Amino acid sequence: MPRLALLCLAGLLPPATAAHSLGEGYIFIDVSDASLSGWVEITLTDLDTAIGIDANGDGKVSEEEMLANMKRIRSYVAGHVSVGDRDREFDLEFTDHELRRVPISPFLILNFETREDRIPDSLRIGYRMLFDEDPRHRGFLVVAANTKSDFVNTGEGVALIFSPSSTQQDIDLTRLSAWTSFADFLRHGIWHIWIGFDHILFLIALLFPAVLVRQGSNWQPVSDFREAMWNVVKVVTLFTVAHTITLTLAALGLVKIPGRLVEAVIAASVIVAALNNVFPVIRRHIGWVVFLFGLFHGFGFASVLQELSSNAANIAADLAGFNIGVEIGQLAIVAVAFPLLYLLRSRRAYSGVMVPAGSLLIGLLAFGWFVERVANLQFMPI
Repeated sequence: MPRLALLCLAGLLPPATAAHSLGEGYIFIDVSDASLSGWVEITLTDLDTAIGIDANGDGKVSEEEMLANMKRIRSYVAGHVSVGDRDREFDLEFTDHELRRVPISPFLILNFETREDRIPDSLRIGYRMLFDEDPRHRGFLVVAANTKSDFVNTGEGVALIFSPSSTQQDIDLTRLSAWTSFADFLRHGIWHIWIGFDHILFLIALLFPAVLVRQGSNWQPVSDFREAMWNVVKVVTLFTVAHTITLTLAALGLVKIPGRLVEAVIAASVIVAALNNVFPVIRRHIGWVVFLFGLFHGFGFASVLQELSSNAANIAADLAGFNIGVEIGQLAIVAVAFPLLYLLRSRRAYSGVMVPAGSLLIGLLAFGWFVERVANLQFMPI
C-alpha cells in the first residue's frame, strides 16, 4: 500500500521513510587542521532506486551486483556529495569500501580522502543523493572527529540534515558545543519517531480505543473528554516511561539485546495492539502490555542513537536531546490524532468500521514486518 494511504489512515503526517535504513544516507567526516577524510553510507536498495544495479530483477542487490556496478556507484556518489568551502569544492578521492549488513538492507560504506593541506574552520557540505527519485529521502552529516572544537575531538553527532529544499549547508567546526549536540539529537529524535512507521502504528493502534469504552462485546463512545484524555495520558505515560528506561540503559551500554530480536518484538507489539482492538483478549491489564512492549521500543530507539553518537563524552547531551525529541515527536502525533478520534468517536462508522478495519490493516502490515525481521527477508514496500 502506498505510504501516503497509510498516513491518511493515521490522519497525521507527511509521508516519510524508515529509520536509518531505506531512505536515509550519511556523510561522516573526520577533521583536523591539516586533513579531512570520511565516508559515505547508503543502502544498496537506495542505490538501486537511483541507478538500477539489481541486474536480475529479483528485488535484492547482491554483493556481486554491487561489485559489478562499483564504478557507476562511485561516480553517482561523487556527483551527489560534496565537501568544500564557500569558494570551491574539494576533490574527494574515494578509496576502499566495505559492506555492513543490516536486516532491512545492507549499507555500502565508501571511504574518501582529500588532498587539502589546510582545512578551513567553516565547511560547505552538499548532499543530493536520491532526491530526484524520492523527495522524502533525507541525508545526514555526522562529524566523526574534529580537532577544531574545544568541546570534543573524538566525535560529534548529527550536525546537518539535508532535504530536497536544503541540499547545501555550511557548518562552522569551531562553534560545535554541548548545546549543539543536544539540539541536533533533539531534532533527530523528532525525525526518528515521525519516520518510524512501526512506532507510529503502535501508537495509533493504542489511540483507536482510547475514545471508546467496552460494554460487553461492543465498543461505546466515552461519555466525556476527560475520560478519553485520561486514557491517552495513561497509555502515553506508560509507553514513555518504558522506552526511556531501556533507551537509557542501552545507550549507556548497560544492557544489550540482539537487534533482530528487538525489531521482531516491536513488530509483534504492533500486531498485538492492533488485533486487541478487534478481538479484545487483553482488557484489564493492557497497561502492563504497553509497558512491556515499550521497553523493546526503547531498545529500538537506542540502536539509532548508538549509530549516531560516536563519542562517550557527548552521550549525556545526545541521550537527553534524542529522548526529548522522541517525546516531542510522539506528543505531536497524539496532539493531531486524539482530537480527530474524539470527534469521530460517536459515529457508528468509527467503532463499526474505522477501528476494526484500521486495526486489521495495521496488524497485517506489522505481520509482514515480523516475517521480514524473523526470516531476514525483504518484501515489504515500507
